[in-house]
Amino acid sequence: LQMAARMPHIYLKNNGWDDARNNRLRIPHNSFYGRKSELSLVVHSFDTVLRFGRPIMVSVSGYAGTGKTALLNQIKRPLSDAGGFMIRGKFDKMTSPNTVVFSALDAFFGEINDGDSDAAAQLKLGITETLEFGVGALMRAIPNLQVLMEEDKRNAEDEYDTDESVSESIGHQRWKFLLCKLMNAISNRSRPIAFYLDDLH
Repeated sequence: LQMAARMPHIYLKNNGWDDARNNRLRIPHNSFYGRKSELSLVVHSFDTVLRFGRPIMVSVSGYAGTGKTALLNQIKRPLSDAGGFMIRGKFDKMTSPNTVVFSALDAFFGEINDGDSDAAAQLKLGITETLEFGVGALMRAIPNLQVLMEEDKRNAEDEYDTDESVSESIGHQRWKFLLCKLMNAISNRSRPIAFYLDDLH
C-alpha cells in the first residue's frame, strides 16, 4: 500500500478493469491450444500431399468437445494459401453415407458457383477432361455440379435419379469409381482438396 501511495501511476493505473465488459477472460477468436503432437501429424500429412500429390486419409478420434474440429480447422489457412478448398460433410444416424457425401459436394460446388469465375472455369475444365462418362449421373446426384457444368437434366447422358435407389441402380462400386474420378478432376497439387467428414462412425 505504501508503494502504491508513492507510485500511483504504476500501481493504481486504470487498465479498464472497472468496466464490466472487461471483467472476463478474453481469448482470441480461432485460438488453438494444446494437442501439438496431433497438430504436427495433421500438418505433416497436408505437406506430404502437397509434395507428392497423393491422397492421404487422416483419422481423428476422441470424445465430443475434445477439440477434434478445432484441430482440423488449423489447416484452413495453409490450405487456402495453397489454393485449395475444404469440403465438409457431417454424418448422423438418420442420413445415409451417400447422402452425406453428395450433400457435402453439392455445398462445395454451390460455393464455387457463387465465387470466383476463374476457379469455376478451371474446375469445369478439369471435370470435362477427366470424366469422359458418368457426368450425368453425378449431376443428378449433385445439383450444383449440374449448375457448374451448365447442363440441363434432360441432356444428361445417364438415366439415374437422385433418390435412394440411385445406389442400387448404378451400383456401389460404380459410385465409388465416379466419386474417385470426380475428386481427381477437381484436385491437384496446385488445388488441394481436404474432404472433412465429421462424426464418421
